Amino acid sequence: MCLLPQLSHLRYDARLREKEVEHQLKKENDNTDAMKYVRSLKDAVKRRFAVAYLDWIILGRSGAMPSRGQLSPVLARAVCINLDALS
Repeated sequence: MCLLPQLSHLRYDARLREKEVEHQLKKENDNTDAMKYVRSLKDAVKRRFAVAYLDWIILGRSGAMPSRGQLSPVLARAVCINLDALS
């Protein structure tokens, strides 16, 4: 039995869910102060973390907090504090 069709189907479902969440975030939270803050970030690494952290907040803080990746702990904490205050 080949598992490749099942795996590709699971990947497609995951991508579809991600796109639905992204679309809903853009639709519902387009003009919030938190989204304006995220858009104002110039550094791509900081913005990527801010988007992931804001998604995590919106989805009810379920699961583990997003990884900060290559963002310094101090900058990651600053982003968290700002988004917590705005959301």
